[in-house]
Amino acid sequence: MVFYFIFLGLLLVLWLLFVYNLNLTIMFSLDSLIIKIFKIPFIKLKGEKLKKFLVKFVPTSTKEMQEEIDLSNLLSLIHYDVIELKLVISVTDYSRLVLLNGLVSVIHSVLLNLIDDYVSKYTYLVEEGENNYLEGIIKCNFNIGVILFNYLIIKGRYKYAKTNK
Repeated sequence: MVFYFIFLGLLLVLWLLFVYNLNLTIMFSLDSLIIKIFKIPFIKLKGEKLKKFLVKFVPTSTKEMQEEIDLSNLLSLIHYDVIELKLVISVTDYSRLVLLNGLVSVIHSVLLNLIDDYVSKYTYLVEEGENNYLEGIIKCNFNIGVILFNYLIIKGRYKYAKTNK
């Protein structure tokens, strides 16, 4: 009987890892980041915590850059359902307006073909407001096990390369 429950538990874990599509909602602006799983906030970062979190992603050597390029290929395993970008413009804050317009033009010119191919619903709104800011909502789903398995393969490859030198 114990083996039966162990087997059922193992099947449940395998189902959660490789069959179940985890739905994730990412809400961001220039000063905050909120990641929700099952509509429950999982990560909330604002201000200085967000800056420290983003600094961790900046590679400091060419080896780290190569590893980050390989890890960025894992983004192709994520299925994007909805991307909503909202740009609020105020003419009085000119420096931030120029920054936001540059950011949006880069997104549209570089990523528009990819967005058309991989995103089910993409909306972009421009509104007038008191301050300039950019908000975004990304809804995506993915299989945890597939991404975790590929992540471990990439990390193992780099670890193996370090030990053989």
